[in-house]
Amino acid sequence: MKSFSTGYADHLQEASQAFHASEHIGQNANELLDGVPDLPGVYVISPTYGQSQPIYIGSSGKISRGLVVSKSTIRNRLRGAKTPYKFDGEEFLFGPSSSSIPPSGYTSALKVRDLKVTCLQTPTNIAPAALEALLLQGCIHDFGDLPVANQKL
Repeated sequence: MKSFSTGYADHLQEASQAFHASEHIGQNANELLDGVPDLPGVYVISPTYGQSQPIYIGSSGKISRGLVVSKSTIRNRLRGAKTPYKFDGEEFLFGPSSSSIPPSGYTSALKVRDLKVTCLQTPTNIAPAALEALLLQGCIHDFGDLPVANQKL
C-alpha cells in the first residue's frame, strides 16, 4: 500500500486489485447480506450514487499467533447487534449520538436499496484491522474526518 498521505479512493482501488473484492446491493437487509462473503476481511458501506465518501468502514476477523484467523466473518459482523449501525428490513440505521443501547441511540436512517457493501477478503497474512485503519486514514486525508457512522479509529 502507499503512504498514509494517500487518499481513500486510492487505497480502496489498490486494495480492490490486491485482494478479492466484491460489491453487494439489495432491496432489503436479507437480500443484501445473504450475498456478502462468509469470510474475514474489510467492508465498506457507501451510497450507490452521488457522494464518494463512505458511510462506514469495518472489519471482521483477527489473526492470532501462528497466523490462525478467527471465525468472525464479514456477514456475521454486518448482522451483529454490537455495532454503531443496524440493517433493519428496508432501512440502514446508524449514527448513535451516545453509547446508549440501540435502537434508541440511532440518529439517522437510509434505505438499504440506496447502499452498496464493498467487501475485501484479506489473506491470512494481512490483518483486516490494518487495512481498515488504512482506509479510515484515507478518509481523514480526503474528507477531513471519519465516515459518519464510524465513531473512532
